[in-house]
Amino acid sequence: MRQALFVAFLLALPSGAAVRSRGESPGRRIVIPRFYKPSAKPPAGSRHYFDKLISEPNYREFRDATVELLGRYPPDRHYFIGVGRSPAPIIALLQNIDEGLARNFPASGLRIEQPERLLREHAVDYFHHFGELIPEHVLHGDRDIVLVDRSVPGSGQSVRVLGELLREYLRVRGSPVEVELVGFSERPLQEGVNWIDISGADAMRGLNDEAWEDNLSEFGQHYIGRDNLATLKARPQYGEMRRFMRERMRTDRMLDKMLQKIPGLELVGAEPVEPEPAPKLSALKKRLGAEPLLTVQSKHGTFNYLSRVEYKSLRDGALELLRRYPPEQYSYLGVGRSSTALVALFSVFGATVAYFPADGLGKKEPPNAVALFAPYFQRFAPAGFPANGKKLLLVKHSDSGDSLDTLQNILGQYLRNVRSNAQVEVVNIGNPAPGTTRPFLVAGTRALTELDGDQYKAVSPLPHFKIGETKDSRLKPNPEFDRYLDAVRLRALEDEDLQDRLPASLRRALQ
Repeated sequence: MRQALFVAFLLALPSGAAVRSRGESPGRRIVIPRFYKPSAKPPAGSRHYFDKLISEPNYREFRDATVELLGRYPPDRHYFIGVGRSPAPIIALLQNIDEGLARNFPASGLRIEQPERLLREHAVDYFHHFGELIPEHVLHGDRDIVLVDRSVPGSGQSVRVLGELLREYLRVRGSPVEVELVGFSERPLQEGVNWIDISGADAMRGLNDEAWEDNLSEFGQHYIGRDNLATLKARPQYGEMRRFMRERMRTDRMLDKMLQKIPGLELVGAEPVEPEPAPKLSALKKRLGAEPLLTVQSKHGTFNYLSRVEYKSLRDGALELLRRYPPEQYSYLGVGRSSTALVALFSVFGATVAYFPADGLGKKEPPNAVALFAPYFQRFAPAGFPANGKKLLLVKHSDSGDSLDTLQNILGQYLRNVRSNAQVEVVNIGNPAPGTTRPFLVAGTRALTELDGDQYKAVSPLPHFKIGETKDSRLKPNPEFDRYLDAVRLRALEDEDLQDRLPASLRRALQ
């Protein structure tokens, strides 16, 4: 009888309920730069399978995206629901932080559906799922619901459709809870759906691959209106994935520091993960005040990094670059290993930056330079460039500046060939250089004059690579760069002056 009343009530509703979401705004770009590609995957469910699929770099992408989500939607005021199978690792991370933060909601096939038809034909089924799967204290609580999905670029249809159905259900039940919509995607989504940019994050972009959807999501395919709720079973692989993810979290010194920056997290019972010693991070000191913060042994020697004095010198140089070349107008491309420190700083600050492996380039262009360099521009360009309409700033440390001028000419020709009007500018970190190279040197900052030293070869994102001579098989990511990146982030998080000195568009990056 109750279900029949629901149907009669819903059939009387006007079709096409309006989309309503409080405080919606265009999604701020979060660029999560990584230099790792997902590798071939061993048999599903094996320990080696998890080691590959949730590798250190992939885990860090999931972590950074989850922290961004929590920063935008404070957990004392929001409850997170993953739509379908693709957001499984994000929901797993949230549940590992606090079981009361999130849950998965099985809803397949929403991309091709319209909410008006579902309201007429399957409202009782959807309402039954909402009532059974979403905790009662959430449905009538004081937190809004955030629907989370890995969305197709430019779409967001699945999360929008489910959002309209859930809003109607909450309205019928007289609940004051509101619904927010967000999708992880490479481009902005349809009106009413906020977005978090993952265009620079390989693992996040791959969340709708079969490795996640078919093997590790909490539930398999489930079509509401066709499949009975009684047949819905949680899969053991999801629990195994959560346990493996928890191991990563326990050895992640950065996570505890990042979570402390999330407002309201302690109000829902989250406890910081107690860091445990990890061989990969053993050189990081337990105290931020330790000098140095990071020690790396390599074939080039043993090097210490990021004392407070060194960090402040590098930070001041990076901030001056951002002041002269503001992130609202520029994307940044670090050229060769001497750009390592600035690539790391810009990444931590939230600027759109990438690393370009072009060592050994001189004043003379190699034969067929544009055709030779084009595949590497396409592969290593900053996220969104040149379509984002920004200028591109090439940055490196160079004695003469010749290599920057040469690369500027090659890239300029390439952009003209692809009918782009994007402009390319260069800046040389070092002594004044002739030609178009713009010298940049802060007096007395020794750290900036040593960017081409052996210490940065040891932590560069990629090894020495000369386009046209070095084989592509040499382009293997350097794990020491991730350690260096974490150390930079730790220094930035303890830097009380940084937020006030960052450009306004980047001030949320570290929150």
